[in-house]
Amino acid sequence: MDATTYGLDVAKRVFQLYWIDVQSGEIVNRRFGRDELIGFLAQRPAGPVALEACGSGHWWARKINRSGLWTPAEKICGSRASENEHEAY
Repeated sequence: MDATTYGLDVAKRVFQLYWIDVQSGEIVNRRFGRDELIGFLAQRPAGPVALEACGSGHWWARKINRSGLWTPAEKICGSRASENEHEAY
């Protein structure tokens, strides 16, 4: 399976999306507004999206998962958090 891996840098108004173009091997870097990004992701082929853990990370992960792409880090963080649920800090 040749899935494209995307990298997403989230902010309040402007978002950067990075990926490697399958045909040319070129690294693509595009800047989006919120609505543009959601529409663009819905049209992209399925693949994992790496994004930072921040206040809006969970919101973006839900939007990304609804568009057919997925966020593998969410699964790792979610399972790890449940293991340490009762651990004292």
